[in-house]
Amino acid sequence: MREDAGHGLWHPQRLVGQLTGLRQESLDTLGRPADTLQEQATAFLDEQELVR
Repeated sequence: MREDAGHGLWHPQRLVGQLTGLRQESLDTLGRPADTLQEQATAFLDEQELVR
């Protein structure tokens, strides 16, 4: 049986930690374009609400 087949690898707390670390690493590497895109999308939606 492989080591990663056990429950330890898929423990929710561990996965959350791994995903958080990967997200932070990606954001640091990419310069946070996803945050900028989200801000632009939010601003666009806010403008659309004002037009109605």
